[in-house]
Amino acid sequence: MFSMCMKQMNLKIKLVSEEDNIDIKILGNMNENEITYKEDNTDVILSINKDTIKMNRKNNDYNIELVFNKTTKTISTYQVFGGLKTFQLETITKNLNISDKKIEIDYNLEGNDFSYTLEMEDL
Repeated sequence: MFSMCMKQMNLKIKLVSEEDNIDIKILGNMNENEITYKEDNTDVILSINKDTIKMNRKNNDYNIELVFNKTTKTISTYQVFGGLKTFQLETITKNLNISDKKIEIDYNLEGNDFSYTLEMEDL
């Protein structure tokens, strides 16, 4: 899954919404276009392309794939394992900044605003 250039990084993650204000510092892994980390019991994978980021969050209860694109509305998917139901969620990306050391995403998911920031620092 990882290329030979995988490296471990210090990550600072901030997620702000009406219901949440999460601010954590953890270790993660990065290769050419993918960042992975574990947030409590949730595995998180960010796949980064020029104009699009896919964020997959998976644990024992659900699997959600959020798709962020600078120019278009996207459809994200949310699968609940207990009921084995899959929901489609309209995602509007308001701001998407990708740099070598920081990712910032402001988005609206089904009418709720979120702000996600990921800062990366070499070990």
